[in-house]
Amino acid sequence: MRNGTVVGNGSVPLIHWDTSDARPVADVVAFLLSDAARAVTGQVLHVDGGFSAVGA
Repeated sequence: MRNGTVVGNGSVPLIHWDTSDARPVADVVAFLLSDAARAVTGQVLHVDGGFSAVGA
């Protein structure tokens, strides 16, 4: 994968994180702009392939 990051032994939920792909961020923005996110307030959403979840 071009510009992707492979992390260790699979301890990160998304083993291949393509840092050049803006779609994950765009998907979160689309969600936040939708009615489905009307109750979301004061949150920090990490769009990082799971790195922050495992402390990588």
